[in-house]
Amino acid sequence: MLFAVSFVCDYTISAAQQRSNILPRWHLCVIITQYYDITMLFDQEVLLRVAKGSLEDCLRACAGCKTTLPTKLMLRFVCNPQGELDFDVRAVLQGRGAWVCPQLICVQQSLQRQAFARCLRARPRAVDAWDLSERVCVLLKEQVLTTMGLAYRAGQCCFGQQRCLQAVQQGHAQAFVYACDLADRARQFLLDSWGEQRDTIFDPPLTKVQIGHCLGQQQVGCVAILSGALAASLRLHLQRLCRLQSSLDKTCEEKK
Repeated sequence: MLFAVSFVCDYTISAAQQRSNILPRWHLCVIITQYYDITMLFDQEVLLRVAKGSLEDCLRACAGCKTTLPTKLMLRFVCNPQGELDFDVRAVLQGRGAWVCPQLICVQQSLQRQAFARCLRARPRAVDAWDLSERVCVLLKEQVLTTMGLAYRAGQCCFGQQRCLQAVQQGHAQAFVYACDLADRARQFLLDSWGEQRDTIFDPPLTKVQIGHCLGQQQVGCVAILSGALAASLRLHLQRLCRLQSSLDKTCEEKK
């Protein structure tokens, strides 16, 4: 496994160096590990994109609100051969893509203003913004759980109240994740332990059973995210998921 990862990294870096004589080998390695986790390095499309130097194209305008953001914080949609909109979870699918902020209002504006058709140069089938956003949330949940399991096996996250508290005291914790059905008392303890850095506490719509399953446990209420490439990828997926889910919850409350 380690040999295969090393081989893929060496191949990717060599291909990128052939395209650019400016960036040294160590700098290219930092770029690759920053934007792609280990599972993505085995994707042929990712290798081609890295070799073609597409890493520099990291800013896009939202098709709905026109706000310019880093692509790692946005949602990418493509039009599949059946003429339907597909959410590109890892932003590696071939063809033209439309970038949207992870908010329901931006998805609605993109559909109402025919922005998807202009960006994709195609006419995807009509779809409800709410249904599309819910499908995106499901895919992001799966990606979060998969990446969390990989990060745990790589030693880049830990779980359990005592271990999480120890990671905070040692300065190793970069962010926290707690289950949506975590007890109020345990949740408040987590917030108090983390202090003023509450913007790095994520509360995705994931239960203790779902989080525990990806970590090989029955139930896990809280997870501390440490440093590392997989941990960084996990934080990006969580940011998109929590922001989109928050906009859906807000819309539900307003309708009530």
